Amino acid sequence: MRVLDSTGRLAGAYAGKILRDVGADVVVVGSGFDDPVARFLHGGKRSVDADGAQALAATADILLTDIPPTGEARPGAVTVTISDFGESGPWKDRPSSHLTLEAESGSLGSRGVPELPPVAVGGDLGEWIAGLYAGVAALAGWRTARESGASESVEVSVFECMLVTLNMHEPLHAALGGSDAFTRWVQVPSVERTKDGWVCFSLVTGQQWLDFAAMIGRPDLGADKSLGNMLGRWPRRHEIYAAMEPWLTSRTVDEVIETAAAFRLPVAHVADGSMLASMEHFKVRGALVPSPHGDYVQPRPPYLFSDFPTAPVERAPEEQSSVAADWQVAHDVTAEHAPRRPLDGVRIVDLTAFFAGPSGTGYLAALGADVIKVESVQRPDGIRFAGGQITQAGDWWEYSWVFHGVNAGKRDVTLDLTRDRGVELLHRLLEGADVLIENYSPRVMDQFGLSYERLSSSYPSLVVTRMPAFGLDGPWAQRVGFALTMEALAGMATVTGHPEGRPTCPGGVLDPIAGMHAAFATLAALEHRNVTGRGQLVEVPMIECALNIAPQSLLRWGSDGVTLERQGNGSDVAILQDVYPCAGDDAWVAVTVRTLEQEKALAALLGGVELRDYLAARVDEDAVEELVGAGIPAGVVRRPTVAARTPHVVARGFYEEHEHPTLGSVAYPVLPTRFATWTGPVHASPAPTLGQHNTEVLSGELGVGADKLAELEREGVIGTRPAGL
Repeated sequence: MRVLDSTGRLAGAYAGKILRDVGADVVVVGSGFDDPVARFLHGGKRSVDADGAQALAATADILLTDIPPTGEARPGAVTVTISDFGESGPWKDRPSSHLTLEAESGSLGSRGVPELPPVAVGGDLGEWIAGLYAGVAALAGWRTARESGASESVEVSVFECMLVTLNMHEPLHAALGGSDAFTRWVQVPSVERTKDGWVCFSLVTGQQWLDFAAMIGRPDLGADKSLGNMLGRWPRRHEIYAAMEPWLTSRTVDEVIETAAAFRLPVAHVADGSMLASMEHFKVRGALVPSPHGDYVQPRPPYLFSDFPTAPVERAPEEQSSVAADWQVAHDVTAEHAPRRPLDGVRIVDLTAFFAGPSGTGYLAALGADVIKVESVQRPDGIRFAGGQITQAGDWWEYSWVFHGVNAGKRDVTLDLTRDRGVELLHRLLEGADVLIENYSPRVMDQFGLSYERLSSSYPSLVVTRMPAFGLDGPWAQRVGFALTMEALAGMATVTGHPEGRPTCPGGVLDPIAGMHAAFATLAALEHRNVTGRGQLVEVPMIECALNIAPQSLLRWGSDGVTLERQGNGSDVAILQDVYPCAGDDAWVAVTVRTLEQEKALAALLGGVELRDYLAARVDEDAVEELVGAGIPAGVVRRPTVAARTPHVVARGFYEEHEHPTLGSVAYPVLPTRFATWTGPVHASPAPTLGQHNTEVLSGELGVGADKLAELEREGVIGTRPAGL
């Protein structure tokens, strides 16, 4: 695959990097990369000037650009256009910055505590996420274009990437719960001070809260059922802080983590760059490798393929080179059929749960795969129970907004994999499957008798993608991992938050980030299978995804000896940037001034009045219209629950209606990557109910008779209602 990156933006650089990691020949326009992050992104690529890029464009397989193409690409080639708001809609030409995009997406308005202004995610994370989506879409589009002989054009909206990833599906929460109300909050506990530093907890289940309360010597708090839910703990946070702080502050970080790990609680260091470089687990795993640019380490690619190596670490280009001769002839393409979705005809058995794994399989389902989600009535997907605070009536486990946000388009069966009859039926499913994806703890698949050795022996063409939190081996392999703890461990929390406050986790965003890395790696393994006929084991540790998409702390410390710290809503590259209060209750506007022209325009608009005073007297929507009308990047800091109802989102049709058997009409977000050759709805169906497709799949496709199916249900091997409810 030959990739030309002419974007000049971070998102394009990361898209090119992940494609280069799996073997693409990537050429970037420009050279002389002297920043450690830029060197990491462009390692192993070649570079050309603008004239050289123009010559290469006609023979590239994939063109990454930030300028909408004026003509059609050559047959079999893909053009991926990355822009802030997409190529249509009322905001498509609106001046913007990462901060203002995050504000309008609802992410900024969700983060922090009510006592302080909303706070942005650190490290321009939305750009990295958009690059990840662009890379996945490029690989998917190339699969379709190569097979059909048609060209493919893919549109990537950075704003929509933020809306679907950083927003945590709060618009669905509002729709299912019937309320737009939202208050900024953090998990209790989350990032907490110890005797010598910070640790991060993520207590998702009621059992984890019970165990935490026992650990700190307060079983009475564990017995209080109103505190078993994350949202239930927030109103009583000061009481809980008073109870846990004496225990935490009398112990070191290492002591807290050792004790919490014994209770199997999700916990981690809140790490900076120097800590990351010295962690034993990463050394044992080989997750950090020597940088070719100096005496420091950098993350290796966040996936391990059993049948081929990722590309070796190499230096970034130091000068432009001539590569036109290499690409003089375009790759031949044989048209086999009309354009179709990239994964039409591919079956995926999905054993993932919660947020990370289902995010990736949800994207693959939208690409056309037949994704069969496997749960059990004994242990349904745990994220189903996140909807319990919406209603306790009827089938309340079907109301989880996160479950709906990541499971549209899938079919659902229930199988008790702790029993032989359940495993036998799973094997029947695998006989016709192309991919199996799971995100259990490493030991669980072996307990089910589903080791990779057995799977590969029985199904040699099966791609098995595993998503362990910390990897399949190493000192932390059996540790419980959740998004928040891994965000803290990877250095994301140290660069997010107000300087006067505590480190702040981005808020669970690592889950969809890991899911999309797994989707990318699965697509790469399927490409490999197309050539060799062989399946393989694909390992995608969540923590290594975090290291790759937020490497700044590690790279800046290693290269320059700089420890990155929290900047609140500020920026090192802007003349002015912050979040300002407007008229009304908890109303804010984000503003960025990056150029002298913007600075002059702002001065002319203000007429000598201070910006803070100017905004304090204005309604947020009106203030933003005045600012963007003057060419100044600005955005309303929207509540995450209402971010889907802006004129731009509505005009772009980013939510599509599906009729759910329990909830009725539900509006599901589509993809932030739009393929020109696709027609019809993005999702094949709404998110499934528990065991909804037992009869369709087990009887209709596997041939299990009605009497046998009824027997399996009586025995609890299958079912449509959580056991005990």
